[in-house]
Amino acid sequence: MGNTASSSTGSFFQDTSNGKPINWLQPPKDTTKWKSKPVFISNQSLSDIREIILWRSQPDLIHQEAEVSWTVSHITAVLHYVLKLEGISVSEFIAQRRIDEAWGPKREPIHKKRMTKMFLSFTHDFRKFLEVPKLHHDLSYQNNNKNEILAAFMDFLLQLLYDRTTWMYSFEDRIESLEKELRFLITVLGDTPFIVENLLAEFETVANYAGSLVHSLVFLSVRVFKSIRIDKELDTLLKRIHLLKFNISKFSNMLPPFISNAAAMTPTNTVPVDSLFIVDSLLYDLNDLMYREGGPIVDVKDQIELLHQGLMLSKSLLNGVKMPPNLEIQETVTRIRQVSYEAEYLISSFLSGNAPLWYFTVRLTHVIHKIKLIETLLQEIRKNYDIGALNIAEEFKETLLIDILISLKSEADKNKILELEDEDLLESIYKSLKGRRYLIVVDDIWSSNVWDDLRRCFPDDGNGSRILFTSRNKDVAPPNTIINTLPSLSNDQCWDLLEKKVFHNDPCPPKLVEIGKEIAAKCCGLPLAVVVIAEISARKLTRLWVAEGFIRKEETKSAESVAEEYLMELIDKSLVMVAKRRWDGGVKACIIHDLLRDLCLEISKQATFVKLVDSNCSIYQKGQHLISLQDPLTPFFGHHVRSFHAECPGSAFYLGSMNLLRVLDFKIIFNHTRLIGTEFLINLRYLVINGLPASISSLVNLEYLRVERIFEGYADIPLVILKMVRLRHLHVTPAGSFEEDCYSSHTNNLEVLSNVSILKLEDEEMLKCSPHLRKLKCKCEPLLVEENGISQYRYPDLRFLTQLQSLEMTEINFYRGKMSDSNFHGGKMAEINFPSTIKKLTMFGWRWPWEKMSIIGRLPNLEVLKLRHSAFVGEIWDTRDNEFEQLRFLKLENLDITQWNVASSEHFPSLRRLILYSCDNLEEIPFEIGEIATLELIEVQGKCRKSLVESARQIEEQQREIGNEELSVIIRHIYEPYD
Repeated sequence: MGNTASSSTGSFFQDTSNGKPINWLQPPKDTTKWKSKPVFISNQSLSDIREIILWRSQPDLIHQEAEVSWTVSHITAVLHYVLKLEGISVSEFIAQRRIDEAWGPKREPIHKKRMTKMFLSFTHDFRKFLEVPKLHHDLSYQNNNKNEILAAFMDFLLQLLYDRTTWMYSFEDRIESLEKELRFLITVLGDTPFIVENLLAEFETVANYAGSLVHSLVFLSVRVFKSIRIDKELDTLLKRIHLLKFNISKFSNMLPPFISNAAAMTPTNTVPVDSLFIVDSLLYDLNDLMYREGGPIVDVKDQIELLHQGLMLSKSLLNGVKMPPNLEIQETVTRIRQVSYEAEYLISSFLSGNAPLWYFTVRLTHVIHKIKLIETLLQEIRKNYDIGALNIAEEFKETLLIDILISLKSEADKNKILELEDEDLLESIYKSLKGRRYLIVVDDIWSSNVWDDLRRCFPDDGNGSRILFTSRNKDVAPPNTIINTLPSLSNDQCWDLLEKKVFHNDPCPPKLVEIGKEIAAKCCGLPLAVVVIAEISARKLTRLWVAEGFIRKEETKSAESVAEEYLMELIDKSLVMVAKRRWDGGVKACIIHDLLRDLCLEISKQATFVKLVDSNCSIYQKGQHLISLQDPLTPFFGHHVRSFHAECPGSAFYLGSMNLLRVLDFKIIFNHTRLIGTEFLINLRYLVINGLPASISSLVNLEYLRVERIFEGYADIPLVILKMVRLRHLHVTPAGSFEEDCYSSHTNNLEVLSNVSILKLEDEEMLKCSPHLRKLKCKCEPLLVEENGISQYRYPDLRFLTQLQSLEMTEINFYRGKMSDSNFHGGKMAEINFPSTIKKLTMFGWRWPWEKMSIIGRLPNLEVLKLRHSAFVGEIWDTRDNEFEQLRFLKLENLDITQWNVASSEHFPSLRRLILYSCDNLEEIPFEIGEIATLELIEVQGKCRKSLVESARQIEEQQREIGNEELSVIIRHIYEPYD
């Protein structure tokens, strides 16, 4: 294509009436920034394209143009593609246009007839954009790699074909064939450069021919379009592609065992990361494929089994090699990891329909051959090295032994000590300590292997000698030893430490003291956390680990349970710190130290594990697990991306070439985002989005789905969602309801369902399709039922959910403003029944009288009860015997209770935590509450009376007087209610 852009002062469009340029939008006055960009298209032309988008988007004009059939989505795709080639972000372009519109000269509105002529001229001149860009020094795209440019160009053509124009439907079958062939060519481009390097000219010829055809299908006017034999052109293109596929087949059979081309090697090859999680993840997926009864995988089950066996053997051989890390081992680990990524890519391409059976068979045979070579290499390595236990801390142990012996001897003996071997060091220390009473202090031991090797040099003469060592890893402690956990710092101590850390010897400026103390309070009393601010939800973290495939599956445990064990192991090693805990002591949120975070980011950057991108990723960078897109409006293209995080784009977003994607996590900003190409995301496990894509049923491996419609009301939950076999978590924000025709007798595997509405008997019936639910969050109202000829109201009866442990129920009438009669119908209160399995219950807006509390109090397994926002109404709550026997956590929030009568501490025999939030009428906490033996915490916050705060402090004083130091009373953010 070259540098053929029009002048920066002229317009890309021509007025066909007189052939003169139409300068209807002036270029920006300050073009310094823009002139530094490559010149692929003029700034004026970019502005003209955007203006057509805005004009074409007007509702009253969308269907008025008979001469053109292309839509806003087509021209938007063009603009994004051109900007991507130019290295200009979409947000940058829009921001510059807004500055020009605000400060530049006002333009006159364009007449419809004149705009139509510009349309026609535009479609003619636009042809140059539908050619493969030429390589030149000004082109900003990626590394100026031809393979990359070809793949992105074909991906762009697929975006244009995705939205059919009017006359495309006449050639639907052949266009579908063309789309399939283009996806295959993109797959080959992303597989290995060896094939493409030998066929580059043929690839480019086919791509240009396809671009010309797409231009005709999408952008030509009706009059011009009818004069072209599109059917003939389509047939010619498909024949060219068939010839190219023949040559691809020929070169596929000529692939060398291992490609040395640098472009084919993953950047992780240069990074000392020994994780083989991709092998575990692939083995799990292969095991699943081997037991599938139907689908395209049936034809290649023998090869899948060979691949599984080969990987299992290679992993076993590698685990059996016990030797110090060296270049040979690191290269072998890299090859195993590389071949696993390669196999995963091929399998995903085949299952998504992007690679035909013949190509998959040829390439998978090649991969299996690679694995056999790796097996042979590992067997040779085993022969050359002894197989046995390896002490990974030899150097550390030797240094430690020298330090101990020098501390026992004089400094004059240092040179002699440095010359001793390990066994001589051990013997000298033993003899020096024998018969003596000693205290040895060793700081910061990380491995239990170190202590196992050191312990024999310390004689045990029963004379009161002691060994004290510190560690951040609890597992280091040997059996039958005393572990002393350091206490957390107080908020004041954290503030003193933070102040010294930030301001050194200077005092903190007065205006920063308040915010500084708030930050210090969030450090949870951990000294290292003082320099850490951000935190992440523990549940989200573990769910992402599971979705990414980081968790090694175990037969007897759920993946989430194993992930939690991983997290606890990191916490025990002090690599991760607890920021917030749940009511039962579990981890709610966690943080890491800033130094460790910097280290992780540096390694991740080298390994392309975490990457911040403006546009595309290399099609040969395998194993990209976390991609963060800076500009939410910029389209993205990446073949080997497994995890993608970005702000939710405000327009269409094409994902068709990202079939390895396992995590798609959009931060919700806009609504009405249109995901294109989701039918190819067969590996997707985790999805956060603001609306359901039409092809949601194609996501056959989806496990976690969160739909956030921030600025809209209810989201419909279609039947297809409930039929997704692997879906276990479904969250809809702010609320969702089953579609009207949503009915099924088939059970699903949902375990968590949030914010669903149960407003009619049909909704209750739909819940019966989810017998595995462990957690349910719902909005409901009384349902009218007829039994034995008698009509009566009752709330949803959920006793059929025999595995339900957590239930949050909101009375929908609380939002509708029906505060007084929502529970009473015909003078009788609507009945309710809860599953006996409930452990956690949250009630919101129910307005029940306190006399009905026994319905909840008799639940045999209830451990957590949260009563929020008028869940119960009335001035007095009298507790009763034999209720709440297992209750450990009680929270009362925004209730109008005045008096709480507890006759005995036996009424809450297991209570550990009591939280009172903005109960502004409650006079005091019953003193019997303070006598509960298990009570650990009373917390009072928000709007409340002075007498309530005083009663909490009196309980604390009384318990201190009788020696109870375990009870903690927290008073925070108190303000008095208005009289």
